[in-house]
Amino acid sequence: MESDKTASNLKIAYNQTFNADAGEQVLDDLMTFCHMREPAHKCDIIELAIREGRRDVIARILECMNMPNIVIVKKIVGDRNV
Repeated sequence: MESDKTASNLKIAYNQTFNADAGEQVLDDLMTFCHMREPAHKCDIIELAIREGRRDVIARILECMNMPNIVIVKKIVGDRNV
C-alpha cells in the first residue's frame, strides 16, 4: 500500500528532523510560540482561535512522531508533576 509507505516515510522524516539536537530546540521554540504551555482560555475569542490553530500545528508534529503520551506531556509541562 503506497499510503502506508508514505505515512511510514513521513514518520521517519519527522523523527529525523525533530529528534536531532537542533530539531529539539526548534520544537521547543515552536511549542513556546504556539502557546502550548499556556492556558488558551485567557484571551479573547479571536486570539483563542489563533492559538488553537497554532497548537494544531504542534499536535500534528507530535502525532507524526508517534510519541507516547507521557513523552508529549513531559515536552509540554516539563518533568514537573509528571
